[in-house]
Amino acid sequence: MSTRIAIEQLAAFAEAPFQGNPAAVCCLDAWLPDPLMQAIATENNLSETAFLIGSRGRYQLRWFTPSCEVDLCGHATLAAADVVFRREPEQHTLQFESRSGTLRVQREGDRITLDPHEKVTPIARAAEMSRRRFFIAVNRPAGPPKSRRPRRRPAAPGP
Repeated sequence: MSTRIAIEQLAAFAEAPFQGNPAAVCCLDAWLPDPLMQAIATENNLSETAFLIGSRGRYQLRWFTPSCEVDLCGHATLAAADVVFRREPEQHTLQFESRSGTLRVQREGDRITLDPHEKVTPIARAAEMSRRRFFIAVNRPAGPPKSRRPRRRPAAPGP
């Protein structure tokens, strides 16, 4: 028996296709084994893949790079929030529990802001994050990208 896992790829901080910080998001009913989540992140080959479980605005969130699990990732959190807000349009505030502490995300119109809780793990990246708000703009192309013909290189001059 095989299990199908939906994976959404989004780009935080993007204003047009092929811009921003890409991240994959997998919404799960229950945690998968760590080696399987690591294999999925490795296959995605993006800087981070976010895995989350939960409902009704309260989630547990984990992030994996192609090589390991990480304690915190801002852009993948924003990507996960965008997925949840589309699935739960009645929500305006989300709470994510992570290894770094509680992360709160709010939606105001088409803007999503991340406000880490005061008790986020005091690692350098988390400390930076606690002093700033992050915004996400998600751009979903209307269709698949147009195919491009490979550019031909001019022939090298002969001897």
